[in-house]
This record gives sequence, structure tokens and C-alpha cells, in this order.
Amino acid sequence: NTHIKDLSYLNRDVRNVVVLDYSEERVKYHPDNVIVIDEFDGDKNDWELDKSIPLLTYLADPKVDI
Repeated sequence: NTHIKDLSYLNRDVRNVVVLDYSEERVKYHPDNVIVIDEFDGDKNDWELDKSIPLLTYLADPKVDI
């Protein structure tokens, strides 16, 4: 019993979609679109998401061809 994120429901080209999740299984229909990060456990010293910012900023650049 796992919630599956099916990107085809977004009604857009999934090549332009990135999902951050702690489980690759939750995006099993689109494994190339997931960036797996540690699950947030409420610790205010958890910087996992912050470490993803440079990559996400790069991917958001319209000049980047993915």
C-alpha cells in the first residue's frame, strides 16, 4: 500500500518534470525523473533539500537541454 506518483496525470511533457522524493518506488512509472533524497524527519539540522538547490537551479535554466 504505497502512494504512487504517476507523472502522466500532470498533462505535460514528463521530460520536463523532476520529482524529489525519499523513495524511488513512489515514482516507479518514471524512474528517470526522480531525485532520491533522505526522508525529512523534522530535524532542523537536516540540510538534504538544501544540498539539492544547485542542481535544481541548473535544471530550471531555460538554456539547459535535458
